[in-house]
Amino acid sequence: MSRKLILAALLAAATALPAAAQQGPQQRALMQACGADYRAHCANTPRGEGRILACLRQNSAQLSQPCRDALSRLPSR
Repeated sequence: MSRKLILAALLAAATALPAAAQQGPQQRALMQACGADYRAHCANTPRGEGRILACLRQNSAQLSQPCRDALSRLPSR
């Protein structure tokens, strides 16, 4: 899967967050921290309606520490 597609999927997931959480630096940090985790655990998750973020959160025990840290900085849905 191409890096652009992965980033697009994560960006699509991030846009489902409340407006306050849609800040550029926070989105970039999430995409950078969770790219490999997304590919490993959530690549087959359909985009939209927060499903990718939900998948990452459901797999939190298996995620890298940087990804868990980035997710912990996002508001809960």
